[in-house]
Amino acid sequence: MIKIKLLSDRARIPKRDSPQAVGLILHAAKSKTIKPRDKVVVPTDLQIEIPTGCYGRITQRPGLEYNRSIAVGTSIIDSDYRENVGVVVFNFSNDYYRINHGSRIAQLICEKIIIPEVVVVK
Repeated sequence: MIKIKLLSDRARIPKRDSPQAVGLILHAAKSKTIKPRDKVVVPTDLQIEIPTGCYGRITQRPGLEYNRSIAVGTSIIDSDYRENVGVVVFNFSNDYYRINHGSRIAQLICEKIIIPEVVVVK
């Protein structure tokens, strides 16, 4: 179970595009304009609690402006992270790019992990 807290009335509950879709779609909680060859952090206004033994991976959403040179930076949400989740969006084009409030900007994938103990050896 992934627990979600909406931090503002501009936040949207992440949902899958289909019942078998791996990723939950994340939406922009605020409009942003990205200058050419620049990046911005777009807030989701979500606090997300990932289950213990897992991590959340924020990644590119299929179809996000591939032809316009827009990309999402892959980010990690640890199971103990409790801040407003932001999405780093890069503009690799020579044109300004507008992200509107409510835009589908990324997807969140929950993955199981093993956290091994670190042992120093000689």
